[in-house]
Amino acid sequence: NVVSKLAFMFNFQDVFSLGGPPRLCMQLFDSENNSPYTSSWSSGFGLESVGVTQIVGMHCKDGRSLEVSVSISVAPGRLSNYTKIVRICPRYVVVNQLSQPLRLWQDNSILHPNLAIDDSNDVNESKDSRKWVVNRAEQESSGDLNQYKSLFGITTNIASPEDSGMGSKTTANSAACFIATIQPSGIISFHLPDTRADRLLRIDLGSDWNLSCSFNADMTAEYVLEISRARDIRMLPTLSTRSAPIYTVVLPPQDVEWNGELGVWFETDWGRERSIIVKGTKEGSFASFHTDIVVGDELLFIDDKSVNDLSFNEAMKYLKARLESVGEIRCNQAIKPLQRMRKTIRGTQYADNIISSSGILSLTLMTLEERLRRLRRSAVVGHSYAKNEGPKDIKERACNAS
Repeated sequence: NVVSKLAFMFNFQDVFSLGGPPRLCMQLFDSENNSPYTSSWSSGFGLESVGVTQIVGMHCKDGRSLEVSVSISVAPGRLSNYTKIVRICPRYVVVNQLSQPLRLWQDNSILHPNLAIDDSNDVNESKDSRKWVVNRAEQESSGDLNQYKSLFGITTNIASPEDSGMGSKTTANSAACFIATIQPSGIISFHLPDTRADRLLRIDLGSDWNLSCSFNADMTAEYVLEISRARDIRMLPTLSTRSAPIYTVVLPPQDVEWNGELGVWFETDWGRERSIIVKGTKEGSFASFHTDIVVGDELLFIDDKSVNDLSFNEAMKYLKARLESVGEIRCNQAIKPLQRMRKTIRGTQYADNIISSSGILSLTLMTLEERLRRLRRSAVVGHSYAKNEGPKDIKERACNAS
């Protein structure tokens, strides 16, 4: 009954053609709903290729084509001498035999977001590259030809008019082309939204899963697709191998011989001129053998002075002056407080209020693991987390840890 309702009879108005046998052309056209999705006419194809399946393309916009499958056969019985049957079918059909709904994408992108997003506005890409959005307020009505939107360069709304059970988030790339949402035991015919791109498909099970690897839509084969759980890298636990996230190095050491050299190279962090990061440690130095300092740690305090109050050059000059003063005391075995003195380093004069008279230098550092943990935390709760903890709080934590 369904086939009989879809069937209609036709014949060629002009059977005598100087260009050879008559040929058929097709066009995507919706005359009832006044749809704007109207394609160009396809190339002509003949009816002599009985038993051969042909792929016919109708150009839509900017090189995108709607492809359908056309097969020709002869009518049964006595009609075989007079009638041929032309079957126009979808190019692809997907059957969901899983117990959960899935989305189908045409996607050949390499990079995907690390966390599920519910709108392509959340990704840093130009508006022209966005091919889908999630808009529950403007779900597609049953009469709207949503499946043809991408063929005409229109952004597709992947929100289903019915409860699809997929949620409003996905890990798909914003440049991917949405095809359809298939319910369990559902059968949906589809076409490739963009025939200019690679003809590769991917399966999406929802925001808790990464998309499957891509597979060829035109190659007849059986694939085993592994789909892994999606994890937000901002929530990954940070493993620390150090005794404390913020620690203090005291110079001179009590029970270790020390030549007055720390053995650490510092540099500024990218985008943070007031941050001083450990670039490396000198092999065989005091820092490499007797401290917890590793590459990536951040220098916070020199004695009680925050490095945020100094430029990089000022902090390095101040640290060098303190190392020299502490080293002199250690070498001279001085007992009484260091007399008032002035030092000139590279033309800059430092007075007694800069060089401490205690003869002890303390360096407060933050481990690389703690820096990464705070970075991930600030990405989750916002920048307010990093701003709430001031230098005094960090100094108190360092004292408690030591």
